[in-house]
Amino acid sequence: MFIVMKGLLINDYNNKMQIQINMIAVLNLINIVLYGIIYLVMHNPRIVIEKVEKTLCLLAVFQSIYVIMQKFQFDQLFANFTINGIRWPVGTWANESLVAWFIAICSPFFLRFKDLRFKVGYFICFLAILATKVSAGILAFIVAYLFWLYHNNKRNFKIALYIVLVTGFTLLMTGKMSYYLQDTHRFKVWAKALEICKELPLTGHGIGSFRDLFYRRALEFSHDGHWAQAHNEWIQVYFEQGLIGLGIILGLVWTAVLSFVRHRRGVIPLASLMALAVTATFGFPMHTGMGVLAIVSLALYEREVWGVEQTL
Repeated sequence: MFIVMKGLLINDYNNKMQIQINMIAVLNLINIVLYGIIYLVMHNPRIVIEKVEKTLCLLAVFQSIYVIMQKFQFDQLFANFTINGIRWPVGTWANESLVAWFIAICSPFFLRFKDLRFKVGYFICFLAILATKVSAGILAFIVAYLFWLYHNNKRNFKIALYIVLVTGFTLLMTGKMSYYLQDTHRFKVWAKALEICKELPLTGHGIGSFRDLFYRRALEFSHDGHWAQAHNEWIQVYFEQGLIGLGIILGLVWTAVLSFVRHRRGVIPLASLMALAVTATFGFPMHTGMGVLAIVSLALYEREVWGVEQTL
């Protein structure tokens, strides 16, 4: 007898029961429960929104300063941390992409405050993301800023958008954009993942299944290392949880966007969620500790739009 369950593998050979548990699935389920608890706690009226946002700013500044220190080789721990001769500033995340995503997702909260120190902190964050050379982080930072600027100063938005487009076009024509446009086989990985998704399009292959299943089914990518993540949260949710799981996620996104269109409130936490959406399209922030930022930003958005009393 051979029975396969989502996240649980049961074998019965000669009436000797053996149980193997997919720990990745278990850890993901634990994260989901913890996210739910954090979501509820964040709606507690005793939690001051301003303090939460300032805390996120402080964390972003800390990581940004650390990244800049590493860029100029002032960090004794990572002074010789190089890959292929390139010095990677990684913050405390030990990965240049992760630290860039984290800073980009936190950065919109600086725009809440008009004090000079927050403006300086916001600029430091931008410099730190540029130092990482992470395309998704840079794009997420710019998209969030333009979104906020559009809803606060249309004239400055047009100027900023023009500068971004001209700068991007110039870098593209001079060939200096080629580094940032590398897909590192992402597009082929996405195509292969979607191909495997067709086998179980409704329910997916189970939470935590991508790490093992994709490795076994896509050996042509093994020379790149172990693709433990799809580097696209939307595709990975579809892979693991099917149309049902993806539909739930997209439903939450649609609800947030619709409520914003109706009320035009919660610009800053929504900008943070937009930054997260950009990084999620090219990375896997929700499969790391920074997934909590999505829950915190969503809760802050709901509290700003609806008020604490209606969300309890």
